Amino acid sequence: MNKVAPFLFLFLIRFSHEQVFDTAVRRFCCSVFFC
Repeated sequence: MNKVAPFLFLFLIRFSHEQVFDTAVRRFCCSVFFC
């Protein structure tokens, strides 16, 4: 993983309490980690 991924992950998690952001986080993680 690159050095930016962890920061982006934590940044997105901070908004995971909102359903819209939670969906965006899941789609983002899938595109990055190929879930």
